[in-house]
Amino acid sequence: MVRYRLRVKELLRRENIPIYRLARLLEPQGVGRSTIYGVVNGYQQPSFGLLMKIHGALEALLGREVGLEEILEVVRE
Repeated sequence: MVRYRLRVKELLRRENIPIYRLARLLEPQGVGRSTIYGVVNGYQQPSFGLLMKIHGALEALLGREVGLEEILEVVRE
C-alpha cells in the first residue's frame, strides 16, 4: 500500500517560518487561513491544485527552489 504524507510543517519549522506567514501569502489566491492550518497540521488533505499553490508560496517565502521531496513523502507499507 502506498500513501502520501505532507512534510510542510517540518519544512516550516526547519526554516523557522510560522504557518501564518504561509497562510497570509496564500490568502490573495483564495485559500483561507483555516484551510492552510488544516492542511499543515494534517486535518485536511489538499487537492493537487492547492498543493501547487503551497509549493509556489514556499518557494516565494524561502527565495529558492523547493523540491517536491521536501514537502511530500511517499510511504510504502
